[in-house]
Amino acid sequence: MNPECELVHHPDLKLYQLKNVLPDGIIKDLSKQTRNLTLYLAQNDLHCFRHSEDFSVLSELPDTVRNFVKFMETTMRKKVEMLYGIKTKQQISMTTSLYGRGDFLLCHDDLWEDRQIAFVLYLSEDICEQDGGSLRFFQLDEELNPVVGNYRKQFQPAYNSMVFFEVTETSYHEVQEILRDKQRLSINGWFHKEGRKMVRVNQNENIFLRTKLFGFSHLQEDMTKSNVLSIVERKYLAKNTTKQVCKDLQNTRLVSLQGFLDSQFYNACAEELSNSKLEWHLEGPPNRRNYEVLRIEQDDNESVYIEGLSHLSALNRLINFLMSDYWLRYLDRITKKDFIVLKDDHIPPTCMVEVQRWKEGSYSVLADNDFLKTNSSVEVVFFFNADNKYFEANDSLSNSSEIYGPNFKYSGNLIVSVSNEMPTPVQHKLKMIKQTRILQSKIADRRKISKKAEKQIRTIVNDKIKRMMEYRDKNNSVKALDFMLAPTNNNMVIMIRDHRMPSMYHSYMKRQGEATEPHMRYHSLTVNYLIA
Repeated sequence: MNPECELVHHPDLKLYQLKNVLPDGIIKDLSKQTRNLTLYLAQNDLHCFRHSEDFSVLSELPDTVRNFVKFMETTMRKKVEMLYGIKTKQQISMTTSLYGRGDFLLCHDDLWEDRQIAFVLYLSEDICEQDGGSLRFFQLDEELNPVVGNYRKQFQPAYNSMVFFEVTETSYHEVQEILRDKQRLSINGWFHKEGRKMVRVNQNENIFLRTKLFGFSHLQEDMTKSNVLSIVERKYLAKNTTKQVCKDLQNTRLVSLQGFLDSQFYNACAEELSNSKLEWHLEGPPNRRNYEVLRIEQDDNESVYIEGLSHLSALNRLINFLMSDYWLRYLDRITKKDFIVLKDDHIPPTCMVEVQRWKEGSYSVLADNDFLKTNSSVEVVFFFNADNKYFEANDSLSNSSEIYGPNFKYSGNLIVSVSNEMPTPVQHKLKMIKQTRILQSKIADRRKISKKAEKQIRTIVNDKIKRMMEYRDKNNSVKALDFMLAPTNNNMVIMIRDHRMPSMYHSYMKRQGEATEPHMRYHSLTVNYLIA
């Protein structure tokens, strides 16, 4: 350790910051050698960056990297135990991470298995605040949930500095998107504690459902033919079209209908959404979503309306049309789901309505405990004011140098995972496959196990995978497909969300250019109809 190393304590975060950690020659060699390690792209709903394998499974480590591992397992481990008053395992999880332009890591708490103390050592010399890449800790609300857009502290990835913090159910943090053609190189990982089990006592599933549920005991029935035709393009009401839409929905659980709204009506809605007087509100929590919404209320007559807009506005007309008897019968025909209250013993329709504004930095992520993952629904999404140039430019950025954060083409798109019919027994088998894959990946987290023990574990895992994959090959029903949908103007998407469609999210919308304020890229209206 560098004798000039400086320790700074941040007690509110249970965090320590070390500055000038290593001597100049060692930190330079470490930076150079980690850059030469093989890195793999990790990209999903939560993050996009490159990383190495865990140092414990690499057959050969460069000299300086190997010496750093020993330093962490001895000198630094003792210091961490002294600072936090705990006893940790000798084995430490460590990898190299490289963030290029557009790369990010969204809000999470690191709580997993026996992780106790997280750490990161920064290895990039020429990265500054304007380049992005800050480590940001979220402010908490009264229920200890992270608050979107609100940070307790931010730490720049200062060269030759190290940050330690305790992993708890409130240690919510993120790595800010890299905004320029710079690279954020680090070594990061966790100290583990013997006997510690992941505990999340603060979990309140209802907190993730911030959007109001609207129930309506009677339906809006004032929909004459001329009324409907002033909203919906005539061709989508034709028998042959609805028959084909129904067929497509049964096969893929998803359809995308371009030009669904009457063009004049669409333009009126798009113009209203662009009104600068509308009051937009950030929607969270950030470990689930980050976008802006308009406040929506329901009057005594069960009409739903947007605050700040006339009841007769195009948007309010559209929302109430989507709760009409006519529309629910239309959905019933094309989805084969029962939405309609025809008998007293039927449960009234219930839905969630959101009018959303998506800017650079907006996203939604997959969540195991999301309300919509435990309740079947039909989801309808309309897109307005989509910035076509933004999405076209992302394709060209994806083809540029990979070193600066590739795959811009996914930015801001709707990502949907669709599978064919899955009976309950098949779902259990698929769950076993996923669990086996998790077990296989976790072998990399175990350090210093004997070769004999590792061989035995791998044999068991590989045997399970082989049997599961044989089962999968014989049962085409388990195979899944992924769809990527870019928002386009006057496009409506209908999705049936049940066990056959387990996941959907809006991918993180990366920035283009170096503007200080994020640009708006599209609006959307989303309605979820809950079904049995």
